[in-house]
Amino acid sequence: MAILDTLVTTAAGTLFATAGVVVGGVVTRQAQDRQWLRDKQLVAYEEGFGRAIDPFLGVAGGPAEQPLTEEEFERASLVRRRDELVQGARR
Repeated sequence: MAILDTLVTTAAGTLFATAGVVVGGVVTRQAQDRQWLRDKQLVAYEEGFGRAIDPFLGVAGGPAEQPLTEEEFERASLVRRRDELVQGARR
């Protein structure tokens, strides 16, 4: 009977250790996927922010009496819309 107990205990220990490794791998993979997605969203946000704000800053550096054109205002407004999209995707 002692041999059977030893075999069952060893088999159970091996089974649970293997299951722990598999579950740990799945959890780690999901966490890495989420981190990768956040990093990609941040890069997209930064690129979009730069493209949207550069024309605005170029115009904003001019005389204060000169208002933005409709097109310039629309390009500058992209920053806010992209920020809302990124924040919405994170929720």
